[in-house]
Amino acid sequence: GTPVENFLDLLRRRFGNAVRGWRRCLDTRRRGAVYFMEFVRALWKEGYEGNCRGLWLCLDANQCGKITLAEVDPPAFRDLLMLVSRIQQLNLGRRSAWDQFSKTGLGLVTKDSFVARLLDWRIEEEVAGRLFSWVEMSGRGDGVTWEDWCLLEVPEDPPGNDHQMTDAEKREACRKEAGGAAASAFVALLKRKYGTVVRAWRMRLDRQKLGRITKMELVRHCQDLGYEGSVTSLWDHYTGEKRSHVTLNDIDAKAASQVEIFASRVVWRHGTLDLAWKELDPRGADVVHFNAFSRFCTGLGEDLDANWLFRNLSMYEHSKFRDGTIVLSDLEWLGIPRKPLDEIDHWGWRVADAVVGFSGDHK
Repeated sequence: GTPVENFLDLLRRRFGNAVRGWRRCLDTRRRGAVYFMEFVRALWKEGYEGNCRGLWLCLDANQCGKITLAEVDPPAFRDLLMLVSRIQQLNLGRRSAWDQFSKTGLGLVTKDSFVARLLDWRIEEEVAGRLFSWVEMSGRGDGVTWEDWCLLEVPEDPPGNDHQMTDAEKREACRKEAGGAAASAFVALLKRKYGTVVRAWRMRLDRQKLGRITKMELVRHCQDLGYEGSVTSLWDHYTGEKRSHVTLNDIDAKAASQVEIFASRVVWRHGTLDLAWKELDPRGADVVHFNAFSRFCTGLGEDLDANWLFRNLSMYEHSKFRDGTIVLSDLEWLGIPRKPLDEIDHWGWRVADAVVGFSGDHK
């Protein structure tokens, strides 16, 4: 088969269908798009032995530097898009639409109940059956959960759709509000101390360059930084009590995404960190100032914010160049390989453990 067919076969073998594979393997950050480095890392983790670069070229036909579910499985994407559109046509939102499946707001919605409701919404039975497979994430066929439903990214309910919150939902709303306030205060503290969240992550929180920190490490850092908020609420906000670690992506998803995009484009265009550095530092000065870095970023794409990247990648720890520079060690943190992809042992390249912090939690 073609590279795309082999890739889809892999997802179906591992996860039952391509949509489930997209959500559980590729788009783990739930942002609707995947960039090259995280794509390679996810494929190698699942045992893909084909040409990742060639596969990427097939999927990213418009060469926009990212792929979405629309490229991976167009028919499934169209089905899901149609479902979201139908919900909006009915003037429903995420919660009110779910309430039509599950009156209690709890438990599983079986396939029969799910399909019956979609039939009421004038969706054909064959399409409704497929949609159950696209939405149900366990792969066991038990039923659709509220967590599965939220992955559809159906908009919040429009004004006037009053949903009577249960006591459990009220407690959950209070928990989220407390967690959001704790996270906002923590981010503000990091920015006051280090200028940006990325710099705080690299210089304080993740000094060991593991790409993640444990709860005990977070507690210690909060104490050392003088954080006065609730560390319990902070941890719960970042992990949902479902993981044993926090990543840069949890603390500042937008910043993590910007760094990931830059790293992915460097790998795509130059292949290795050493080749990229030669373009950045053609004279061998071992240091790069902003103008050269800005030109380099323009070559990767005019949409990149060179000022933001320079400020976050340069650690200013080089006493001889305190006016602001980047050295090779600043970029090593990105996890860009030192060898071409086709020369790397799939299991030997860690795509930098630090990059786990960009790409979210890969279970």
